[in-house]
Amino acid sequence: MLALNSRTSLPAGQLLALLLVLLLLQGGLIKMLHSGEERFAPVEVGAPLLDVKTDSVTRIQLSDGEHQRTLLKTDGVWYLDSGLPASRERAEQLLTTLASVRVQVPVTRQASSHKRLHLADQDFFRKVTLTGEGDVSLLVGTSPGFRQSHVRLSDDPQVQIAPLDPFRLGLKASDWADPLLLSVANPVSLEMDGVRLFQRDGDWWLKQANAEPQPADTDRAVQAMAALQDLIVRGGFDNYDADVEAAQGFRTEPYRVVTTTDGQRIAFHRRHVGTQYLLAREDVAYGHWFEVERDIWDSVNTPLMTLKVEETKEPESDSLPSPFR
Repeated sequence: MLALNSRTSLPAGQLLALLLVLLLLQGGLIKMLHSGEERFAPVEVGAPLLDVKTDSVTRIQLSDGEHQRTLLKTDGVWYLDSGLPASRERAEQLLTTLASVRVQVPVTRQASSHKRLHLADQDFFRKVTLTGEGDVSLLVGTSPGFRQSHVRLSDDPQVQIAPLDPFRLGLKASDWADPLLLSVANPVSLEMDGVRLFQRDGDWWLKQANAEPQPADTDRAVQAMAALQDLIVRGGFDNYDADVEAAQGFRTEPYRVVTTTDGQRIAFHRRHVGTQYLLAREDVAYGHWFEVERDIWDSVNTPLMTLKVEETKEPESDSLPSPFR
């Protein structure tokens, strides 16, 4: 390389040409260093990452590339692809979380990084597709921290970090099913073992066949009704098959029938297998058996006659204190 100093003199034309070459080399080097980023549009930091209106979403699909789970919204109610009622709270919580994700400065824009972050087109942790007025898909990859994930839009190579908990993107039916699908809204009476519990003029009564009604303890009667409204299921979602259930039926009479304010009569069946406590409701999931906790089982299996108000006996004369004899 030429050393320009006081002892070296070049004609003005050659010096100008040399400076021009140096400038071109510098420009080429800068272009080479930034060539991998120039094809991307500037990011709008703070803007919503997903261009979707959550109210218009009628389908949520989650996939790991091999298995998938789909939630469908019909007449404002969410269902699993198996037909089971889905948890509205969980579905809407996911939509709210996704809508809250904002564009951030990209962690990387290089396609070569996608596989390392589990965000490649065919190699990802989850792909979440929302369908409403259009389709939008978000790829979810590795987790850089607690309740965080690397994410990118399926049609955009730019990767960023989002406050998205990967453990809330399960693919099992139990991850999304409504745990209250057996519960009864507004029960007004129930029948069990030939005894009927009902309310009349603000008081609760027990009625056996061919017998006069007997007063029931108000607090315990209210608790019996509340147990039906808060009937939480813990298992039985993942082995549900609508075609199989529809072909089966019950060989026994229901053990309990509940009547609601609109006159609907809901029949329940029960089964105890080892440590499993199972309940079925004839009008839900073709009477599929669902597992409940022992305390739930006890609360909906209490014999109704135990709710009867205990009669207060007058003390016998011999048992009275001596001043009253």
